[in-house]
Amino acid sequence: MKPITVFCAYFLLLSPMNALAQTEISVGIDSKYVTEGRDNLPQGGIIWTGFNHAMNEHWSIHALYGVAANDKVSYDELNVTIAYQNTINQVDYVIGITQLAFFKDKISDTEVSVDMVAFQEGVISPYVNLLYSIEQAGLFSEVGIQKGVALHELWFVTPYIGAAFDNGYTGSLQSGFNNFRVGTQQAFNVSADIAVNAIFEQSFGGAVIKNEAENRQNIFWFGMHVVMTF
Repeated sequence: MKPITVFCAYFLLLSPMNALAQTEISVGIDSKYVTEGRDNLPQGGIIWTGFNHAMNEHWSIHALYGVAANDKVSYDELNVTIAYQNTINQVDYVIGITQLAFFKDKISDTEVSVDMVAFQEGVISPYVNLLYSIEQAGLFSEVGIQKGVALHELWFVTPYIGAAFDNGYTGSLQSGFNNFRVGTQQAFNVSADIAVNAIFEQSFGGAVIKNEAENRQNIFWFGMHVVMTF
């Protein structure tokens, strides 16, 4: 279950001030490991280490390794992605193929994603995220709006709201409205080469999650990541 953010999970760690960077390395922690409106770990959060490299203006590769922050929880995950990005009629889009490996659980998956946003700074922009799991033969989709705002030349904030729908992606017996979420992503450039990114999010369970007694319906979580540019 690749982490899904507002637009282009692969580029969440890219600071707007470093958009032309060729390579970035990041490390951070999330208070909970929440994807698809579900807390994936029994307790504690998750520590992430990431690598992003833009081969040219269209193609990039990404690696993201996560391990449970609580040493009593046995969980780790590796995502390796190759992505193509472009713009058509002021709509930015990214097409990605991700190989996921869960070493401690000895399972893997391959996912195909398409992310689109009609983004303009200071303007409310609609976005669509589509994620298909080959292992589950299921689709997870989200539609929403976001607004990128530069509060300072070094401080960029993107609040967002989105509604997600599950069609066999999570393995749930029910399909339909999965969850609604509201949050904000923030990027602050400490220097020309170092940025601190944060995310705060509240998720509200929809009909699919409410049908799963073992899952909490409403979840709040936050994360903090340091990004180094080379």
